[in-house]
Amino acid sequence: MDSRVREAVNEETVEIESVKFFKQFAILKFKGTTYGLGTTFAGGVGNWFGLLDLNYTKTDLNIIKGDIKAFTLSPRVGYRFTLPAAESIGLPQSKFNFWVGAMYYSVQQNFRGNLTNLSFSPKLQQIISAVNWHGNGEFNVEQRIKSPWNMLTGFRWEITPNFNWSVEAGYLNKFSFLTALECRF
Repeated sequence: MDSRVREAVNEETVEIESVKFFKQFAILKFKGTTYGLGTTFAGGVGNWFGLLDLNYTKTDLNIIKGDIKAFTLSPRVGYRFTLPAAESIGLPQSKFNFWVGAMYYSVQQNFRGNLTNLSFSPKLQQIISAVNWHGNGEFNVEQRIKSPWNMLTGFRWEITPNFNWSVEAGYLNKFSFLTALECRF
C-alpha cells in the first residue's frame, strides 16, 4: 500500500476515534440569546432582476464570556423566463426565474472563560478536575472562516399561480443546498 494512502487511512481513523471520544466524554449544555437584523433590496428592468440580501446576527452564550457574530451579504442577478402552457398535463403558462450570485459569509467566534464554569459529562469532568487543580484553567478561543466567499446558482419555478418551487446551491469554497415549496392561498 502506498505510504500516502496509509497516512490518509490513519488520519481518518484518528478522526473517527476523536469523534467517538468527544461524543462519549464532552457533552456541553448551554443556552444563548441571538439578536439579528436583515434586509433585502430588490429591483428589476424588463425580465432582468437583481437583489442584495444583508443579514447580521450576534449570539451571547450563558456559560462563557464572548460571542458569535455572523454577517452575510448575497448579491444575485437573474432573468425571468415565460414558459408556455402544458395543456396536456393541465399546467397554465408559468414563470421561471434563474439567477447566479455570490455569498459572503463571515463568522467570528470569540470564547473565553474558566474550565470550572463548564458542565461536562461525569467522565470528562474527572479528567478536567485532575488537570485543573486550583480552578485556574482558563481558555481563549478565536475562530474565523477561512474562505468567506462562495458562488450561488438557483431557480424559482412558478408552476401555477398558487404553487412555486425554489432551489439554490452554493459551491466552490462552501457547499450548500436549499429547496422550498411555496403554496399561496
